[in-house]
Amino acid sequence: MTDDGNGCYRLVFDFSEFENHNKVHEQPNYNDENRHPILKWSESKYYPENKLEVFFIDVDSEIDFLEILPQDATTGEGEASADDIIEQYKSSLERKQKLLKPLHEKNRGLIDLTITESSEMLVLEAEIRLINEFLENFRFFIIGRQGI
Repeated sequence: MTDDGNGCYRLVFDFSEFENHNKVHEQPNYNDENRHPILKWSESKYYPENKLEVFFIDVDSEIDFLEILPQDATTGEGEASADDIIEQYKSSLERKQKLLKPLHEKNRGLIDLTITESSEMLVLEAEIRLINEFLENFRFFIIGRQGI
């Protein structure tokens, strides 16, 4: 991750090493015209040929599931254990679930959600799904590393 000089962090994810492993776990999530999931990401036009995915995050963004550390903070005493990382993600997951609960309750009632509430609900649901996927993959990775 680098600061691109324009007030953004540039995150580059290279998934080439684990591409075959990842494809085994992929699920169709690109919809056809009838909104049926038919394509996996690796089958879509959005899958990068170079196996690199780049994200830009505003340096002032409040992202509670990603902690930006100085480059030299990733070694030594400050290094987080696998358990610490899992606990941080679980804590973020619980916060998002608490935020989502009243929106679901309102949505089940007779009151329509506003556009903002609907958008917030969709974003929270997506973030919760991503955190759950990360936790599952991280646990799989840790178990695999312990077997080495």
